[in-house]
Amino acid sequence: MTKLSLDCTLHNRTLRITRGEEQTLILQDTITKSRSIVLTIALEERAFVSVQGRFRVRGDATLALDITVVHEGYMSVSRIDVRAVAYDTARVVSIGRVVIPLTSGVDAAQYSRILLVGDRASGRAEPIIEVEAQDVVCKHGSAVAPIPSEEIIFLRSRGISLVRARELFIDAFLVQ
Repeated sequence: MTKLSLDCTLHNRTLRITRGEEQTLILQDTITKSRSIVLTIALEERAFVSVQGRFRVRGDATLALDITVVHEGYMSVSRIDVRAVAYDTARVVSIGRVVIPLTSGVDAAQYSRILLVGDRASGRAEPIIEVEAQDVVCKHGSAVAPIPSEEIIFLRSRGISLVRARELFIDAFLVQ
């Protein structure tokens, strides 16, 4: 399996994972100016791709992230896991799309989680699955939420300051 860190300053990127190839794509950046990232991945037969996105979006920046995986070959596998933290008045829009035409044995999962830090931070996560085949396994999920107060209370009860408790929670969220 090959790990590849993608340059997040490139706005549009198309990749092809060839027959039997395994790739882990890592997207990681701190966004301070609005940016749109569009990534399209085509999977041939028995190909595997894992996309791990980790973003911190600060100030009044907007991150528009659109990841599409097209399962062209049978027995292909994809995993999309995007996590973003929107601070202050930042905005995150994460669209994950899995396309499965008439092919069999596909296994696809996509998850998008956005953590809001600040009263005016916002986010939207849209998982989209387009399936034309019958022999597939698909999973998806999305969440947009602030830091759970009970997590901060728990850390504060251990003598950790409010600022440090928030930092610890955010770091753990991005690492998982």
